[in-house]
Amino acid sequence: MKQIVRKYLQIILRLLVSGLAMYFVFAKIDYASVHELLGRSNLLLLMAGVLFFFLSKVISAYRLNMFFGAEGIHIDQLTNMRLYLLGMFYNLFLPGGIGGDGYKVYYLRKNFNVPVKNCIRAIIFDRVTGLFALMLLCLIFAFFSSPQFIKPWQILLLTAASTTLLYLATYKWFEDYCRILNVTNLQSLSVQLSQVITALVILKAIGEDQQILLYLSVFLVSSIVAVIPFTIGGVGARELTFLFASEIFHLNVEASIALSLLFFIITVVVSFGGILYLIRPGLIRYRPNPV
Repeated sequence: MKQIVRKYLQIILRLLVSGLAMYFVFAKIDYASVHELLGRSNLLLLMAGVLFFFLSKVISAYRLNMFFGAEGIHIDQLTNMRLYLLGMFYNLFLPGGIGGDGYKVYYLRKNFNVPVKNCIRAIIFDRVTGLFALMLLCLIFAFFSSPQFIKPWQILLLTAASTTLLYLATYKWFEDYCRILNVTNLQSLSVQLSQVITALVILKAIGEDQQILLYLSVFLVSSIVAVIPFTIGGVGARELTFLFASEIFHLNVEASIALSLLFFIITVVVSFGGILYLIRPGLIRYRPNPV
């Protein structure tokens, strides 16, 4: 009973944080200008953004399946992709319920009879490699957009230190992942680059063509902030990041918020595809992938 109460309190708290963040953001900007930017966005470019975002999720699902395979969980790619989309739907639309990761653990435990800890290990390390790639790209984009704030030797030092730490931790605690780590790191970079391209396409769609690298750098920082679970689906966290960054770097704040909102809408569109597998769970069925 206490766990249920705590769970719902967390949902209410996250909703409040998201709501307050969005209220603060829209109190600071010209809502009419943002609405105008959204209204005259190039629809074809936004559709291209949806495709690039979906591509990032396909690569991400494939990466996660490699970690499952390293844990002895062999599942075919189609089933894995469907499970991944359903997880996205749960994470975005039912953040306080079973959750996408929780459903994956439940499904794999039920169909593959593997220890829960093996499923959790794969999911956690999948997130770690994604965050590693995100931070690496953030450093690179920050250097090219604002070289006065970060120097090449600092990038090299931070990259070397974080890479060494990742590989040492893998060899010490996740030895089964050593043989696939190079490939999954490349996949993680591809995932983040696909989402950067999504952000770039959105900027083009709203007609923003100034300080592009700086916008993309802030977008990467906002992606890191959105990972922190204090809001619902990252709503409010990205917008606050763009708001503060716009004031610091003198970006067009309305364009920044429009970018953030459109990226969220694209996330919703792709995530909503998972509802098909919620309505028809039989479409996600056990089909082991040959080893």
